[in-house]
Amino acid sequence: MKDAEKIDNKEIILVFILVILSFIYRLFFLYMPLDRNEGTYAYTAQRICEGELPYKDVFDNKQPFIYYIYKTAFDIFGQKPEAIRYFTNFYFLILSLFFYSFIRLFFNSFISLLTLFIFILHLNNHTLQGLNSNTEIFTLLPIIISLIFLINKEKHYENVNLFLTGFFIGIAFFIKMLVGFLILLPVLYILKFFHKKNKLKFIIWFLSGFFLMVIFTILWTVKNGILNEFIKCSIICNFNYINASEINFSLIFKGGIYFIKTNFILFLALLYGIYKLFINKKDEVAFILVISVILLYSGIIILRGFYPHYYIIIIPFLSFLSAILINDIYLKLKRKFNKKIIISLTLIFFIFVYFFYFIKVNNVIKYIKSGYYTMEIFYEAKVIGEIINNQKTNADKIFVYCNEPEIYFYTGTKAPTKFIYNYAEKFEKNQFLNMLENVKKEMPEFFIKEKNSSNYFEEFLDANYRKIIEFNSLILLKRR
Repeated sequence: MKDAEKIDNKEIILVFILVILSFIYRLFFLYMPLDRNEGTYAYTAQRICEGELPYKDVFDNKQPFIYYIYKTAFDIFGQKPEAIRYFTNFYFLILSLFFYSFIRLFFNSFISLLTLFIFILHLNNHTLQGLNSNTEIFTLLPIIISLIFLINKEKHYENVNLFLTGFFIGIAFFIKMLVGFLILLPVLYILKFFHKKNKLKFIIWFLSGFFLMVIFTILWTVKNGILNEFIKCSIICNFNYINASEINFSLIFKGGIYFIKTNFILFLALLYGIYKLFINKKDEVAFILVISVILLYSGIIILRGFYPHYYIIIIPFLSFLSAILINDIYLKLKRKFNKKIIISLTLIFFIFVYFFYFIKVNNVIKYIKSGYYTMEIFYEAKVIGEIINNQKTNADKIFVYCNEPEIYFYTGTKAPTKFIYNYAEKFEKNQFLNMLENVKKEMPEFFIKEKNSSNYFEEFLDANYRKIIEFNSLILLKRR
C-alpha cells in the first residue's frame, strides 16, 4: 500500500457532501414497495421477531444472515416497510465512507473523490435495482473489508490478515451464496504472489478464517434444531434449482450488453485492468480486482443469476479499477503537459460528461418523474395489504397463492404454511400439495391469487369467495 496523504478538512467536507447527497437521493424512494425477494426477507424477519426460525417455520433457499439483517432493521426502526429503506440508506452511507477510506489508502484525494462519485453513482443505479435492499448490497461491506486484509501484506501479520480475509468472506457468503466463488481469489493470490515455502500455510490460515464462520453458522443451526432444514433449503434446493435450469446464453449476452451500455465507465475500467494485468503480471492489485470480477461473473452464470441486482456485487471491484484508470490517465497527462490544474479540470469535465450520459442512458429523470419506482405488481401487493388491514380482524387468516410473500408482511399475518410462495412446489412438491389441501379445509378469510394463471383453487374459490378488487396482475377475494 502507498503512504496516504494527510486528509484535510476540505477533503472531509467534500466526501460528506457526496455521501449526504446520495443519502438524500435515496430518501426519495423511502416508500417504494418491497419486491418479492425483499418481501420474503421481511416476512421471515417478522416471524423471527415472533420467536420462529428460518427454514423450519418459513421455507426459503437464501442464506441466513439476510433475515437477521432485516430483523436488525425492524428492531431499530419498527416493523414497517420503510424500516428496511431507512436501514439500507444508513448502511449505504457507512459503506460509501468505508469504500472511500479503502481507495484513499492507494490514491490521493483528487482521484479518491472522483472514484467515490463513480461508486455512488453506479450503486444508486435503479436499472441494477441499486435502490432496493437485496442481498448483494449487504455483502459489499464485508467484501471490502476482506480486500483490505488481503491486500495488506504487512510483515509478521500475514497469518492474521489472511485469517480475517477468510472470516469476512465467510460473513458475506452467508448473506449471498454467490460470494462463495470469491473463495478462489485469495487461494490464487497466495499461489501467485506469496513465497513458495509458505504458500500452503497461508492458504490454511485463509481457509481457517472462512471455515470458522461456517462452524459458527452450523453451531447456530444445531443449537436451534434446524440443521437438516438449513442444509435442505440453502444447499440442496439451490443445487436442484441449478440442475433443473438451463444456462440461457442469449439472456446472458443481452444482460451483459445492457450492463455495458448503462455502466460504460466500469466496463472501460475492466478492460484497462485486464490490459494492465497483461503487460504487468506482477500487478497484485489489478490481479485481485480483475480475477474477482471474473470469478463473480462466472458465479452469476453458474447460479443462473440473470436478474440485474446480481451485478451489484461486482461494482466495488470495477469502481476500484476505475480509480486506477483515472489515476493513470492523470499521471500520464501530468508527465506530458505538466499542467496540474488543467489536467484536473479535464478529468472533472470527463466525469461530468459521463454523469449526464449515465442519467440519459438509464432514464433517471423519467424514472423519478414516473412515480413508479418498481414493478406494478409490487404496488398492487402493497395496496392489497392496505385493503386487508382495513377489513381484517386479528383472528382472520389470509392465503397468498402467488409469488408475493410481501403481502403477509404488510398485513402482519402468519402464513397458514411455511411455504410462502409458489416456487416452493419445485423443491417440496408433495408437502406443497398437502399444504394446498389444508388451505381448503381452513378457508382463510382473504385469498390473493394472480390473474390469468392456472389455478388449483378455481372451483373452491367460485363456491366460497367473492372478488373485492382486481388489478392488472393480482386479485383479492374474501370469503362469502
